[in-house]
Amino acid sequence: MRSFSCFSGALLSLSLLPALAASAQTTSSTWVATQQPAAQPTKPAAPLVRYITGRVLSAAGEPLAGVTVTFGLLSGRSQTTISNSNGEVLLAATEPALTVGVSYAGYQEARQQLQGPEPFTFRLEAIPGYKKDLKKRSKAAVKAFRKH
Repeated sequence: MRSFSCFSGALLSLSLLPALAASAQTTSSTWVATQQPAAQPTKPAAPLVRYITGRVLSAAGEPLAGVTVTFGLLSGRSQTTISNSNGEVLLAATEPALTVGVSYAGYQEARQQLQGPEPFTFRLEAIPGYKKDLKKRSKAAVKAFRKH
């Protein structure tokens, strides 16, 4: 029985691998296998990140923290974030945003089209009587809860 050593150092028996034996040269006592390098998969290019910035202020010019800000993107999807303690908003988007909308308890909702990369600013108007109405409803809810 004839044996060949391969690239990994293991011995291959001809009786076990007749197809390999037929393709190997019988005049040489050593058979060396060559391994082709595997094709490296190409990575898709990283999407371009755009930063959309802006501020949300009250009608008096005070920054509003915790305002919900929703961006309508070109693909039809949306991304949502909230404003920080200075009323500032920063969104890292991989596609252009077309619109931006803001909402905050006690203030009227607002929406606007974005015009290029310039930062946006919203000045939100308070809903008249909101605090008084909220306090009235809260008292009624507590009273109803205590009855049951």
